[in-house]
This record gives sequence, C-alpha cells and structure tokens, in this order.
Amino acid sequence: MRKKTDGELKIACNFIRYEILMLHHSLFRMAESDLIPADKNAYIDSYAIHLRCLMEFIRNTKSNHPKANPIRALDYLDTKNIEEWNKFKSKYQAIFNEITEKADIQLAHLSYDRENYKGKVKGWGYEFCNVIDECLLKWSYLADKSKTDEG
Repeated sequence: MRKKTDGELKIACNFIRYEILMLHHSLFRMAESDLIPADKNAYIDSYAIHLRCLMEFIRNTKSNHPKANPIRALDYLDTKNIEEWNKFKSKYQAIFNEITEKADIQLAHLSYDRENYKGKVKGWGYEFCNVIDECLLKWSYLADKSKTDEG
C-alpha cells in the first residue's frame, strides 16, 4: 500500500470527523426515552457501526475486503510518536476485543447467541464511547498537524 499524500490525509480528516459526529449523535439519540423500539434499534446499530469504524481506525486493523483502502491513525503519526501511540492504545486491548466480539455477535451477524451475549458491558453505552474519545484525544495530540486539516 502506498503512502498517502498530506492532501489525501487532510481530506480523510473529514471522514474521521464524520465518524466521530455520528458516534456521538447516535449515543445521545439512543438515550432518549420516547423512542419507539425500531428507532432505538436504528440508533444502536448506527452507534455500533461508527464505534467499530473508529476502533478499527485506532487499532490499525487490516480490512478483509480486497478493495478496502482503510484510513488509519498511524497514517498521521511520525515515526517518533508511533511507540508512544502503541503503548497508549495497548491498555485498551481488552475493551477493543469486547467491542469486536459484541458487534460480531449482536450486530454484524445473525447469531443464536445474540440474546445470550455475556460480555462485561451490557448494552452499547457510553463506556465504549469514552474509550474511543480518550484514544482520539491522544491521537490528536500525537498526530503530525501538517497531515491533518489543522496544519
């Protein structure tokens, strides 16, 4: 995979920002008490999808799709910051694994285990969002600003 230009990285910041916006919007909307079940489920699905996209961005997950050209947090880091980034995000490995497992069982696949999922976190609440937000804050601190639309 070829290295991305600074221009491509700056444009990709719009997509990252979109994922963050949709994650938070979905979280706030699914907490509303007057939603009908179908609407609540739609917000949960949206939340989980955007949560997973951002988690894959943070983790540097490789896509199984042959035409995928994923945007990854590492694309924005200078070599000098990669070790610090990897050390920081490693403390969240267990919760990232839980998000992946939960999404696989409850969202991405029809599964007989959907109702009986026994993960540590019940529901799709703010706990997951807080971890993503902490990681994105650290990433924004470490990112080379000349590669973002802030530079």
